[in-house]
Amino acid sequence: MEYISRNAVIKKQGFIACDSCEEFTDFANCYCRYTNEEGEERGEKILLRKFNNKWKVHFQKGGSPVDASPFVNKEVIFNPDAPDRLDYLLEDRINDLTNFSNDLINIFNNRDIVVGFTPKDKIKDLYGSRYSINTTSNSLVIYSEEYSFDADIYFNFDYDEKLTSINIYLSKLSMLEYEYYAFLIQQMIEEYGNPYNTVSIPHEDLYRYHDLKFYLKSYNEELILDCSDYKISIKLSETL
Repeated sequence: MEYISRNAVIKKQGFIACDSCEEFTDFANCYCRYTNEEGEERGEKILLRKFNNKWKVHFQKGGSPVDASPFVNKEVIFNPDAPDRLDYLLEDRINDLTNFSNDLINIFNNRDIVVGFTPKDKIKDLYGSRYSINTTSNSLVIYSEEYSFDADIYFNFDYDEKLTSINIYLSKLSMLEYEYYAFLIQQMIEEYGNPYNTVSIPHEDLYRYHDLKFYLKSYNEELILDCSDYKISIKLSETL
């Protein structure tokens, strides 16, 4: 709660205190007070879940506190560089993108891969010879040659060698980055529901916006899609 009251991407709230918590076997309800942007005191019940003996704020897809919480910034930024219309992708490119998005979803849905918890050795066990070590940023990188585009996957770790984020970068898209972007957005919507920060925007227009946000696994994992500077980036990170 103290973190989100300071974080620049969160609405400007003033954290006061968590007054009490009702603790159960694998979940807890905590009652917290804060001041809103007008300086008025408010209260909120926060649901926590226990994972690997650690308490994490529980975010549900399309549910509280994502929809209702005053702490969550649901701003979405229009991209003026996006084209007014999209061209059609050829079948071979669609097949390529389908395989790529399935690979990503398998990583994101793997219960052994949880941002904030998974150790580096577990990633090594899962991917074996597919990774190379980036010693400058404490990352394991997969440079994939399986697709018609460049797709680099970075598993990033802290000093305790716990996973902090997964970053994916797509480039060399033959000037079709927004067509690829629109396709990947739809794949993620089919898997995870609508981006929580774009409720009022039609699906066919989402490619015109930056930072489309989804919550995964209810362990504070936030998935963000973006398209800018002639490349697509996808990031899974710990939100709190």
